[in-house]
Amino acid sequence: MANKLTGKNLDFLESTGESVDLFESKASISNTDKLISSIAKKFIGAAQSKIRRANAIDKGNLLDIKILTNQLKGGDIELQIGYTQDNPAYDYWDFQDKGVKGVKKNKTKGSPYQYKKITVGGKFLSQLIAWYGRHKNYIKNETQKKNLSGLQRKRKSLGSLQVNKVKSIAYATGIKIKKEGLSTINFRKDAINKSFNDQFYSELAKEFGTDILINLQE
Repeated sequence: MANKLTGKNLDFLESTGESVDLFESKASISNTDKLISSIAKKFIGAAQSKIRRANAIDKGNLLDIKILTNQLKGGDIELQIGYTQDNPAYDYWDFQDKGVKGVKKNKTKGSPYQYKKITVGGKFLSQLIAWYGRHKNYIKNETQKKNLSGLQRKRKSLGSLQVNKVKSIAYATGIKIKKEGLSTINFRKDAINKSFNDQFYSELAKEFGTDILINLQE
């Protein structure tokens, strides 16, 4: 029986559905669940730190990484860490993490994703416009107040942040992104290396063995 429990299967799902109660097994695994929970939180912290350093936060969805499942089932530990389906990052995180090759350049580290055409429009352009709407400090406003030209006066009458100006800037940004692509972040791989390492497996084997002995005695 103990031999069956020596093979641990840590399964990292990249996206998952509804979360379930942590550690659904009713077995006494107090030492193990503390270790798993601690390592899972370390993984999340390392991933969030890498995301922040890459300035890939925007609305913060990418930082909202959760422990979705943490349970003992059939002698295996099943651990799922990722995003809930109601989080926009559920659909786009892999592109951000692995990066996207541009049409002209490749700033990724072996990403399977690539932009095919240098065209900007539709949802892609709308998202860029919305991004600039949330980050107005990236838009250079006209501060000149005297000796304004007719065009400048017209722009002033429309307010300091013109819709056409934002759209033009967003369009130019989109062209640059399509040409150069998105750089690789590797927050998932980096977090795994820093948390689920040889030391973790050694500690898990030790703790799991202790729990097995206690459970068998009971």
